[in-house]
Amino acid sequence: MTIATNNKGRVIALALTTALATTTLAGCIGKVAPSSASSLAKAENAISKGKGNKAVAYAEAAVLADPRNAETRSLLAKAYIEAGRFGSAATAFDEAMQLGDVSGRTILMQALTLSAGERFSEAQTLLDRYERNLDPADFGLAITVAGRPQQGIQVLSNVLRSGVNTMQVRQNLAYAFALNGDWRSARLVAQQDLAADALAKRMGQWAVLAQPQMNAQRVAALLETTVSADVGQPAQLALENFPTPTQLALAAVDTVEKAPVPLVEDDGVELAAIAPSEPVAAITTFDVEKPAPVAVSRVAAAPRIVLPKPTPVRVSAEVPAKPVVAPQPKAATPSKAFAAAFIAKPGDYMIQLGSFASAAIADDAWARLQKRHPELKSADKSVTKAKVDGKIYYRVAASGFARSSAVEVCGIVKKRGGGCFAYAGTRTLPGAIADATRVATR
Repeated sequence: MTIATNNKGRVIALALTTALATTTLAGCIGKVAPSSASSLAKAENAISKGKGNKAVAYAEAAVLADPRNAETRSLLAKAYIEAGRFGSAATAFDEAMQLGDVSGRTILMQALTLSAGERFSEAQTLLDRYERNLDPADFGLAITVAGRPQQGIQVLSNVLRSGVNTMQVRQNLAYAFALNGDWRSARLVAQQDLAADALAKRMGQWAVLAQPQMNAQRVAALLETTVSADVGQPAQLALENFPTPTQLALAAVDTVEKAPVPLVEDDGVELAAIAPSEPVAAITTFDVEKPAPVAVSRVAAAPRIVLPKPTPVRVSAEVPAKPVVAPQPKAATPSKAFAAAFIAKPGDYMIQLGSFASAAIADDAWARLQKRHPELKSADKSVTKAKVDGKIYYRVAASGFARSSAVEVCGIVKKRGGGCFAYAGTRTLPGAIADATRVATR
């Protein structure tokens, strides 16, 4: 089945299934403050009319009113996509995932936005981790766009052999052949459904989109939007600016760096580690033949749609007035003081860096934390399961520190905007599940 992006009926350029179907946030609206509910409704209405910038303004207001709502942040990501701002969309999807939204729709859309920003390794890792949760046809197309067309060819070929032998799947397979540089096979497959003149036009369109510098436009054509200049998500919306009550309580009593007494221990606090956003730069314009608009219903069960002629790729100069650009933290080299302290004084102290809704998200977070904080490169990773306020969390900590090293590393992490607290490894933190297995690796 094909999905529609909005009520305006603009078709998806390639045949994705219902994993990407736009859903109404009716259930969510009833649970949030009125100001957030109003903004959500207006954002969805703007998306349905193709008004990307208005959708972004309303969605950002909704997130500000209800900052720790995963679905609200997912809607913000969709608004950014409507506005052609893939870097900001990737940031919003990442924060929605940190809040627990790991639905197939979110995973697939995040993979596409990462691919638009040439973050292929991250997109591939995400798709590999959640492959079983995705429709095979969706996975095959997404992994193709993420830079593995050979794998996409294999997956889509298996979809055809399984009995889903439709024109849409055949065209997607032909597109995968094209992105893999096998134009002969692409033509042979595509010509099964296209007349000679239509086939020639299709091959020409794909030849433009197959160019290496067309990564963002390739995704824009898929999602029926246009690439725009992206200044990044406003800094004030960053998830780390909205700690939970327990995080606030920890901050109020945190005297780790000041007190000569043993370090303050965890009180069941679940810290969230945030990955920095990576805005997408403006893309060079390429002329592509204008297609006639095709209307489809915004219904998840709509029939699959054949790849239409992509819309002209254009770079919009329109950006929000006086935007607040999210800071882009850069990985810093470990300080000499830290290196000396850590090498000379290994020990059994640990530092908790965050806690997450699933083990998979925790593993991904550890990789981001090491990239952001090189001081953690030589530390061991510890993931433990805990139950706090009736919810299950997976705590990510770095181990193997002497007390002084733990204090110094926490100070470095906090200066860079992260959450952190140190504790003795011999202590059992509140909420820890006794029979949970600790995973300790580098």
